Amino acid sequence: MKKIISCALIIMICLFIVTGCKSAMAKVSGTYTLEYSKYVGDPDSAKSTETWTLELKEDGSGSSNRNGLVYNVKWELNEKDITVFEQNFTYKGTVEDNRLDLFNGDKTMSLTKEYVFKK
Repeated sequence: MKKIISCALIIMICLFIVTGCKSAMAKVSGTYTLEYSKYVGDPDSAKSTETWTLELKEDGSGSSNRNGLVYNVKWELNEKDITVFEQNFTYKGTVEDNRLDLFNGDKTMSLTKEYVFKK
């Protein structure tokens, strides 16, 4: 009887973990439009208004439409930390309250770009 209860408990925990991950992915998924991008650490950096839309799907796939060029993307979520893989580029950042901030490198380095999206 103890084995049955233990197995049932493990199954319930696994289902809870999987369901929790899906609901977080579902909450973040959607279409994000770039508001602006700028170089980190340069207060005089002009804010770029290039056209870029990211569509993030619940299954961790999606698409990137940047200035009319469309690419497939993959993305991962760890709480508020997000990683987006596009072609040979990896963008890391955070997502919170319908705002997505991505960086194309080390956000402490001056040649890194910050990209700010809104859902």
